[in-house]
Amino acid sequence: MAPSSSDASVGEICAICGVSSEEALHLLSMTESHSVNDAVDLFFRTQENGGAGASAGGASGGGGNVSPPPPSSSRPDHNNNTQVGAIHRRSAAAAAAASSGGGGAQQAGAGAAGPAAGTNNPPNNIRHAPATVLGLGVHAVVVLVRFTFQLTGTVVGLAFRLPVLRTIKRVCARALAPPPTHADGAAAARAFVANFDSKFGTTHPRFIADTYTNALRQARRSNKFLVAYLHCARHPATDSFCRETMCDETLSAFLDDGFVVWGGDVDAPEAFALHNALNATTFPLLVALHLGGNAGARNGGDVVEVWRRVGPVTPAEVIQGLAEALERFGSRLDADRQAEVARDFDRQLRAEQDAEYERAAAADRARMEAAEAARKEAAEAKAKVEAEEKAKAEAEAAEARRVEELATRRENAAAALPDEPAVGTESPGGAKVARILVRTPGGGRKERRFFSDASVGDLYAWVDALPTDEKVPEAFRLVTSYPRKIIDAKNSEQSLVDAMGADVVSGGQVALFIEDASE
Repeated sequence: MAPSSSDASVGEICAICGVSSEEALHLLSMTESHSVNDAVDLFFRTQENGGAGASAGGASGGGGNVSPPPPSSSRPDHNNNTQVGAIHRRSAAAAAAASSGGGGAQQAGAGAAGPAAGTNNPPNNIRHAPATVLGLGVHAVVVLVRFTFQLTGTVVGLAFRLPVLRTIKRVCARALAPPPTHADGAAAARAFVANFDSKFGTTHPRFIADTYTNALRQARRSNKFLVAYLHCARHPATDSFCRETMCDETLSAFLDDGFVVWGGDVDAPEAFALHNALNATTFPLLVALHLGGNAGARNGGDVVEVWRRVGPVTPAEVIQGLAEALERFGSRLDADRQAEVARDFDRQLRAEQDAEYERAAAADRARMEAAEAARKEAAEAKAKVEAEEKAKAEAEAAEARRVEELATRRENAAAALPDEPAVGTESPGGAKVARILVRTPGGGRKERRFFSDASVGDLYAWVDALPTDEKVPEAFRLVTSYPRKIIDAKNSEQSLVDAMGADVVSGGQVALFIEDASE
């Protein structure tokens, strides 16, 4: 049966239960009769039983919480008393239905595919009832306060937007601008000194025409405070201050004698940055600064402000203020001086230690080099001696082999000689006997008989086989005494008659000399 969703039924349920129209329609759909009484009964029974179904649905399925029922005194009466009575008469049945509906809500919250057959799930998405009068009042107050703040912010923003935006833009432009380079800072300092001279004259303290950082370091090296003057040409008190105070001769002499002075126009980046660092609010501004730490370091140390004067001030007041600053903070300069003396001593000591170390290292290197040279020299001498000994041994071995070979050769030559012929005999070829006389280098005379048709090789073999004490050279040649003629050993097959001539051999005796063929 289709649920009845008439406006009257929905309105009644909304009035009795204090729920929205969508929730009332949902209550109607959850009852079998789709009547107002059953829907109201189901709602209150669910609340009175502790919201079993709704609690289970909220815990398992994540449904919304059910608002507690209003007290009985504030619950609106229904026009039909029989309906209200029916609600109370059917309390037991409604409780049972609510109990079975709570189980269905549990299944729905747990993600079941659908309710069990013949059962209806209780509502698990009923929202809170509309806000009460007190809640609406609080909400109205919050809205009113919020509107007031928004209106105030809008008015203040309109009043200050343009000046604030201009200020923020100027500050951001200054902050985001690249830092000035050394050349830019020095050029700005020189430009400031030149402009000051042209406008106020040259009677003024000696401004350092360099960057602020270098001026600080110079003051640190000079063991003095840096007096920085920040110049703003747009300020109305600037011109009178420059003429009456900065150009005062007494003050200029005082500053030149005891301080390092630097000036900068705040329109230049470096002076403007110093102005911001000092949190200056007006001009003209004179400030005395002290740079602590080591002046030679990349980051010299902390900059400390020891004195400041803002606005118009007389030369006497400046001198008095700086004198008091010297008296009060002079100990800083004394400490710097002592620290510098200690650093100089440390540097000198380190330099002497380094020099001594270098001398010791040089001496060590010289000793090591001398030892290495001696080692190399000894190694070379040893190698030379060993080489000489080796060469001598090789030469001696070679000489021994030579002598042995020579002796062997001569023995072989002597063994190969034909027998010496007797006097008066003839060779098979009819050759007569010739007597050969040889003078040896040792001063001896050796004689032997040969047939005149014997070969030159036999003659050389006989001479070569002479005893060693005759000192016959290894390479030699035989020469006739007169007329001088060389008997060439190359012609070993040649006969003596052919080599020396028949007239020589025919005499019966031939005298020969031994010459060294290696010369």
